[in-house]
Amino acid sequence: MTIAIVNVPVPLSGEGASADISALTGEKTVVLSGTFEGRYVLLGSHDDINFVPVLIFDANGEESIKKTLPEALRSVKVRVGAINASNVTLNVSGTSVPGENLFTPSVTFLPGMSGPQPAIDLFAVFPPTGLERYINGICRGRFSGSLVCEGSLDAIHFNPCGSFRADPQPASLLGGQPVLEFSPLQICAQIRYLRPVIDGIILAPTTLSLGGNTPSASPGPGSGALIELSDDEGKVASGLTEVILYEWAVNLTDLTVGANITVQLNSIIQALGRGNAAFRVYVGATTPGNTTGGTVRASTATASASEITDTVTGAAFANPGGPCLVQITGYGDDASTESNIRGVSVVIG
Repeated sequence: MTIAIVNVPVPLSGEGASADISALTGEKTVVLSGTFEGRYVLLGSHDDINFVPVLIFDANGEESIKKTLPEALRSVKVRVGAINASNVTLNVSGTSVPGENLFTPSVTFLPGMSGPQPAIDLFAVFPPTGLERYINGICRGRFSGSLVCEGSLDAIHFNPCGSFRADPQPASLLGGQPVLEFSPLQICAQIRYLRPVIDGIILAPTTLSLGGNTPSASPGPGSGALIELSDDEGKVASGLTEVILYEWAVNLTDLTVGANITVQLNSIIQALGRGNAAFRVYVGATTPGNTTGGTVRASTATASASEITDTVTGAAFANPGGPCLVQITGYGDDASTESNIRGVSVVIG
């Protein structure tokens, strides 16, 4: 498991090339930097074919705009509606776990179709253990009325769990109706079957696809093999004093005692102020709130007033076995520096 960053091509006009973010799970950070007037739209897709807006960036000369993206998506690309642009870049960062994001094949509804459609068995795509978070639906096409998503556990009793509504659309200058692009529909209910119901009529080919995230079969905190934390707010250390930001109890006996193991720190880190921010991972302490007895097994730092995504693996060492603490500390080399670490995971093995 690592923290990864994906650079998304930003075109001068129109729509850019797509970038694969299918391995990024959970909440992702999207940063648009540069100067411009107008709007940039981030489009997302489950199949790299049908794209819909997922984030919008508006500015009048503003720089470095950051947003978060929770939906499971296979790919993204950028649509331009801006002028006077200079040095505009966009990247997406988050925890990379290949294979956790899964997507249903797109279902296409043809002109004239109406009423209930065949139910989709989500267990055919997502494991029967259920989804870790939620699924999201992407719809693109043209219809009147609404396309309602109904959920069920037994494929007999269905209830609405969300809908795409086609509000009346103005005709274009050529007299045609525009293609409808709906932002992803988040479906938080834990369901097995999803049935589309066309409460109106399909006017042009319309597609519906579903994406979601499933948990990986990996040990959790306390196992000694993997420690993972996703913290949107992050933990902040101020000034020169080294403080413990995160602390977990683990049992290294769960790994082969005496075998060589390493500690990997994956993080998104940020420093504010004049100095640099530094972070250390200690392994071996036994007293909570005290690093005494621990050894620094991985460390990383960032320059002042910057944010970076970093993956650091420490030197191999012989596993001593037994229970101990794993601690992440943070501090600055200037009294004014505030250090922030978030989206962090530590892997031991």
